[in-house]
Amino acid sequence: MKQILTVDIGGTKTRLVWFDGQISNISDTFVAPVLNETEFPTPPDPDELVNTIFNKIYENSSDEAELTVISIASRGMISDDSENITDNLLNMSDFPMVAKIQAKLPYTKVFLGNDAKCGTLGAFPADFKGRGLYLAIGTGIGGGMMINGDLSHELRDMEIGKIKILRDGLLQKWEDFASGTGFAKKNGCHGEQVPAGDSAWRQYADDLVVGIMIATPILYPDKIVIGGGFSDNFAKFAPALFEILQDTDFSPEIVAVQDHHHVVNRGALTFALKNWNSRP
Repeated sequence: MKQILTVDIGGTKTRLVWFDGQISNISDTFVAPVLNETEFPTPPDPDELVNTIFNKIYENSSDEAELTVISIASRGMISDDSENITDNLLNMSDFPMVAKIQAKLPYTKVFLGNDAKCGTLGAFPADFKGRGLYLAIGTGIGGGMMINGDLSHELRDMEIGKIKILRDGLLQKWEDFASGTGFAKKNGCHGEQVPAGDSAWRQYADDLVVGIMIATPILYPDKIVIGGGFSDNFAKFAPALFEILQDTDFSPEIVAVQDHHHVVNRGALTFALKNWNSRP
């Protein structure tokens, strides 16, 4: 059985998800069934990360399975040739991820894209019309812009979480105070430990709105989809978020991503199909 492996490399954990290798329609990736999945804490050493990915492949592969494609979505900057990763948190500087994978799997197509951009592909169906903004809130804040069913070429390198904002008397990156990491630093615990109705969620909604209100008149999204690990808490902060926005001229729809655990992997699957002919 032909299979496609997708790899979501995050700052905290790495998730491997297998899909049917017969998928060829991009419209099917939004609902494609998951064949198998596993995850592990992302190690700080890049070579250890690669070795762990291979170990997980071998542990989860059957004799009947034929791995035809590996599509990797990683945090950080991806080189123009989609071969290497640069990211301080992952301790990577132009790390040759594709070459490392293909050294052991030379007959497997390997694709590499940014996790926020792949998440954008996974957050919106292929037939989405209009302008969609995906916000991945986790260790930092990533984002991508979908326009009429495809990633915006002009905005493909945007780092929305690095918008500088005057907050608490200091000029800070938006992700420094509005990411999941920023929430934990401010409150001394993670979002899942804070109950709904706690005043921390009103403060967090304030922090989130600041960046959204800056980005909206620049990007003009019709819809904003919030994903990333911190979107597990959407139901806790959404009421305060909508309350703040109701007295403004803000018009885009804001929703939580569907199936956030797999959205980046589904996007990586879409990314591979869209770029199929770029790899031998």
